[in-house]
Amino acid sequence: MPLIATFHTAYWEHSDTVTVAVGRMIGHYPAWQTAAVTLGTLFGGVLPFWERFWDRVAWWWKAQPRCARLDREQRQVLLKTLDALEHPAYPLARLSVRKTATTLGFNRPEAWKELSRELKGSACHAENAFRHLEACRLVRANLVSSTLTNPECNLLVELAYQGFAARST
Repeated sequence: MPLIATFHTAYWEHSDTVTVAVGRMIGHYPAWQTAAVTLGTLFGGVLPFWERFWDRVAWWWKAQPRCARLDREQRQVLLKTLDALEHPAYPLARLSVRKTATTLGFNRPEAWKELSRELKGSACHAENAFRHLEACRLVRANLVSSTLTNPECNLLVELAYQGFAARST
C-alpha cells in the first residue's frame, strides 16, 4: 500500500492553500471531464439508442409472423392504422377523446340537444353514426361470448369500415 499512498499524495493531494487553476469549469467539472459527465461513458451515451433499436427489433420479431398471416385487405387496414397513428391530427384526437370521456353530465339526454341539432344539420355525419351503431349492434347480436367491450367493438367496426373502403380502391 505505500506505493498507492505515495502516488495519491504526489498527484492528487494539495498541501498548500493555493487553489490550483484547472481551466474552464462547466457545472463544477473541468472542461475536459464535461463530455464524460454529460454524455455518459461510451456505452452509457449510446444506451438510449440501443434500447430504442432493440424495442423495434422485438416489436418486429413479434409482429412479423402475425403480419405474414394477414390477407391483402388486412395488410391495407394495418397500414392505414399506422398512418392514422402518425397523422398530425392524432394528438388532437387523443385530447378530444379525453375531454369527451370526462365531460360531466354527458350521459344525460339534455346534454345531447346540441349534438342532435348538429346531426340534423349534417346528414352524412348522422348516416355514418347510425351505420356505425347498427354495425356494432349486429356484431354484438352475432357473438357467441359477450367479452367484447364497447371500445373493442367500436375499433373492430371502424377497422372493418377501413377494410371495406380499401377493397373498393
